[in-house]
Amino acid sequence: MKLAEVRFYFDADILGLGKMVSGLRPDCTYPGDPGAVIHTRRRPPCSVTTPATPDTAWIPQVTAEGLLIVTRDSKVQLRYRLRQGSGGAGCCARGGNRAGPAVEGMTG
Repeated sequence: MKLAEVRFYFDADILGLGKMVSGLRPDCTYPGDPGAVIHTRRRPPCSVTTPATPDTAWIPQVTAEGLLIVTRDSKVQLRYRLRQGSGGAGCCARGGNRAGPAVEGMTG
């Protein structure tokens, strides 16, 4: 069995969606994900062990792993940078009715 290449991290604010998508795709994870076997690919447990993990802890952790963050919180990057002073981790966030195109790259 091959190890899955995880590419997408679903933030705790869309935990239900993250669990649903991760149940179908081996390249997605969410906080507290115990790991799974999907389509003969083994996804390891998520390094973020609880949805209650503060943004200042999980954002650098997830971006260091090279994962794209999927979130409903359109201001997560701004708030994170304000807490850190300057710089900050990169992420892509789309909110409201515009969320559809943000996940176009996940198909196929």
